[in-house]
Amino acid sequence: MIPIPTAWKEFPDFTSFWFETAKPGATTFTVYALLDSASVTGAYKFVVHCEQAQVIMDVENHIYARKDIKQLGIAPMTSMFSCGNNERRRLRHYSPANP
Repeated sequence: MIPIPTAWKEFPDFTSFWFETAKPGATTFTVYALLDSASVTGAYKFVVHCEQAQVIMDVENHIYARKDIKQLGIAPMTSMFSCGNNERRRLRHYSPANP
């Protein structure tokens, strides 16, 4: 999330993904992704360990600013869209700072 003067926030998009082919029986797989927005670009590597009781993801990233950024927020995950079609609960606004 990048606060910018002309808008409330800028959320970069993941624009491309590549999946390494896992070996048969493997419990780990690797995904590569490109990040893009007007203010930043970046490359990510996700190594996903699928264990019996949990899933652990190691994340490596390189983020490059395209212009000066005064404040950069990075979060591990988002729950702003945590309701689906079968969910009665609907969120009108996902951020309390923007009612």
